[in-house]
Amino acid sequence: MSVNQEAAPNPYRWFLHVLVILYYTMGFAVRFAWPPLIPVASADLGISMSSAGTYMSAFYIGYVLIHIPGGMLGDRFGVRMVIAAALVVEAIGTFGVGIAPNFAVGFAFRVLTGLGAGAIFSACVRYVSGLFPPREVGLAFGLMMMAPAGVGVIIPNILMPWLTGIFDWRGAFQAISVLVLAMGVVAFLVVRDTPSKGGGGMGFMQTLMAVLRKKNLVFLALAGFWLMWVMVCFVSWGNTYIKQLGLTLQDASIVMTVYGITGIIASPIGGILAARVKSPKMFFALLFLLLAPSFWMFGQSQSFLMLSVFSGIIGLLLGLANPVIPLLTSLFAGKGLQSPAGGVTGCIVQTGAIIGPWGGGMGLDYTGSVGVPVRLPAAASVLCYRF
Repeated sequence: MSVNQEAAPNPYRWFLHVLVILYYTMGFAVRFAWPPLIPVASADLGISMSSAGTYMSAFYIGYVLIHIPGGMLGDRFGVRMVIAAALVVEAIGTFGVGIAPNFAVGFAFRVLTGLGAGAIFSACVRYVSGLFPPREVGLAFGLMMMAPAGVGVIIPNILMPWLTGIFDWRGAFQAISVLVLAMGVVAFLVVRDTPSKGGGGMGFMQTLMAVLRKKNLVFLALAGFWLMWVMVCFVSWGNTYIKQLGLTLQDASIVMTVYGITGIIASPIGGILAARVKSPKMFFALLFLLLAPSFWMFGQSQSFLMLSVFSGIIGLLLGLANPVIPLLTSLFAGKGLQSPAGGVTGCIVQTGAIIGPWGGGMGLDYTGSVGVPVRLPAAASVLCYRF
């Protein structure tokens, strides 16, 4: 199957897209496979909670570093090779965490896992852009982006404890690595595309500068940076904030589950709307403007009911906004630069995931409220209007 926007739509495109969703979701499954098992795994490795927390940072080191070169590799060698190789690297890194004898070795394997997961986003953007006609591409991106909206968080939180009950925490990592490896084999067998030699045969720096010269892409990436900041900040500190209000851990879990469910439902809807509205970028900006008062109201709420209501609204707005990023990336990049553009924007956007939890923690320490990010989406909306 060739990636060719002028060709007739592939009759198997929706089946193939289910596989694309699985490829992308695997990156979130291995990313969040660690947090549910921290109490057991950290005791076995003999490491502190702070050291255990750095395993997430280790993943993001690899994840962010590979985005730009990964996007360019997608054009040079084709998305088939990038997706398949990335899944194999994910599998090796995940398996390695399960056999790591100490903290340092486990840290290195988490970086390797991030390198694999980080290469997939830009390849999937290019693949989906060529697989679907314009009238369907918004829905396709919306379905793909259900992974960061919630599916990619829910799956490991269910799967990893279950696998640990069957084996142990090490066996759980080894088992999920087999699943990821199997998806890599499937990708190698079913994905077909034509490499475009990195934006017309340009070198690394030439391709990078060609992307950065597109101001729309730069402002989109900066807006996405703030979006990722507030999203990861909210997920990281929402439970803690709710517990500090005097509610139970169960109440906090329900409030955050409402956020996840609304995000999952909203993601495909956001993709459809973004593809059909007159101005997707204005739609994106509107969502940011609505996020600002929503975060503020969540930070002012005290009751379980109101926290659940505004958590659901935040999940809805973030879910609607998520698929707009790959859609606009594809539109702004144009044919021939979709993979490197996905890599550059993805690198900038995901940096927000590294800084967001730290920024949210600082806000919670100094203000006692998770509503502190209110000014960030408002500021980002200005960037949306700019591009």
